[in-house]
Amino acid sequence: VEGINKICSSLIEQKDLITNTQIISCEYRYNKWKIKDQNNINYCDFDRIIFTIPAPQVLQIKIELDPNIVAKLQQVQYNSIGTLILYSQNPKDQIDDLLMSDPLFKKVVDNSSKYQYEEFRSYLFHLNEEISTQANFQTKQCVENFMLKKIFQISKKRVQESFTVVPH
Repeated sequence: VEGINKICSSLIEQKDLITNTQIISCEYRYNKWKIKDQNNINYCDFDRIIFTIPAPQVLQIKIELDPNIVAKLQQVQYNSIGTLILYSQNPKDQIDDLLMSDPLFKKVVDNSSKYQYEEFRSYLFHLNEEISTQANFQTKQCVENFMLKKIFQISKKRVQESFTVVPH
């Protein structure tokens, strides 16, 4: 949802925000929520939990939900757009022109040219919406694997050998 980062950042102080962690369970006891991450660290005493992840990922969390909510989450469909960033410290690294114009991608942005970055090279790939929706990516890793495979099929190059790959 456009602007969800703004909403979340207004609800929590930056110093309390924990990123790059996966919540694996949520438990509601004594009118408070306790959540546990993939490192088995517990975070306690929350009044509410707001999920900003896709519905399929919510369903993967160990949490007791009303069956009606589960049914509704299972019916959610997305018009997702898989995106991938390629980044290189070498400003001379370039991607193949075939990738820039392939219909697989809605658009490919050469950020280095767009913003006149001279000390590095960066590209942002946006998959075609129809392909993204059909693929129904569950995780960023799925997006990365799919896009790298497609990029290789088009260019016959393993871009991850020259670029740092960041699923987005």
